[in-house]
Amino acid sequence: MRRGEFGLVLRQTLFDGKYTDNDVALQEARTDSATSRLYAIADDISLDIVKAYLDVIYQREVLMLSEENLQVHQRIQDQIRLRSDAGVGRRADLDQINARVALVEANLIASKVNVQDAITTYKRRTGVEPEEILEPVPSVKESLPAEVEEAIELGKGENQVLRQAGFDIEAANAANRAAGSNDYPFIYLEVTGNLNNDLDGTDGHYNDATAMLKMQYNLYNGGRDQAKKKQTAYQIQEASEIRNRTVRQIEEEIRLAWAALQATEMQLEQLQKQVEFSIATREAYSKQFNIGQRTLLDLLNTDNELYDAKVSLAGAKSDNLYAQYRILAAMGKLTNTMNIDLTALNDIPLKESEE
Repeated sequence: MRRGEFGLVLRQTLFDGKYTDNDVALQEARTDSATSRLYAIADDISLDIVKAYLDVIYQREVLMLSEENLQVHQRIQDQIRLRSDAGVGRRADLDQINARVALVEANLIASKVNVQDAITTYKRRTGVEPEEILEPVPSVKESLPAEVEEAIELGKGENQVLRQAGFDIEAANAANRAAGSNDYPFIYLEVTGNLNNDLDGTDGHYNDATAMLKMQYNLYNGGRDQAKKKQTAYQIQEASEIRNRTVRQIEEEIRLAWAALQATEMQLEQLQKQVEFSIATREAYSKQFNIGQRTLLDLLNTDNELYDAKVSLAGAKSDNLYAQYRILAAMGKLTNTMNIDLTALNDIPLKESEE
């Protein structure tokens, strides 16, 4: 005899305790969470690049001011040296200006190192060297709300880290609902057909077909289902606490950046006045020094005050711009304001794993 067996089973799930629906919701929430995390990382990277860009501009400006300061000191040094050689100047004045020139040269060396550090950081952030002449960073103050409370409310709705936390809560809730699917029976429709020949050494065909509505109910599996529901319930609490902490962090970041913005705005006005007054004082002291009404120390002090005022003004401008971009980043609007197209990331092919 030649034994032969052929069987076909068709099964259609009718009810699974909504496990499939909840699992789909879980995976959708995970996908949305990953997308929000991608956008959050993009905001962080964009802010880091803005900071690196501003630092390069600031350090280059400080270097330029240091070079100008050195030139001013060297010019005074030449004047004092001529007076000393002519016998109308004091040796102490020459020693004093020589000491000041040495100090300014040391500061210039430090400024050059700071420029290289800023360039290195910029290259690490962007992968390219900064251009010799960088365009000024535009102000985005018009994109900011009028009040800090409004900025906080916008941040709670648009910040990508907070959106990620919200999707994580949705995922945890879906996982919890899926864990409870075994509390319900599993119902399905099953259609089977069998074509058999010469079974068990008996000559003949044995064929059958059935269509049945079946139900399976898991009455006990060692407490696994209860443990799974308890675990997912804890995950919901954890995700909720993460979201609450994120809300507090966003509010703190916006308030800190807003305070920095207001402080630098008030500083800019005063520092600009300081620079203008220092320039006027420097010109007046220079004329008075030439006619013997001011000492060399007075003249050098005015030069240093002018240099410090210009450096402080440059730093305040940089800090003011960075505070504006910090607020945008905390609000979740930085990449949109900078017109960065993140949809291009969808076209990047995934790297195949190496075997």
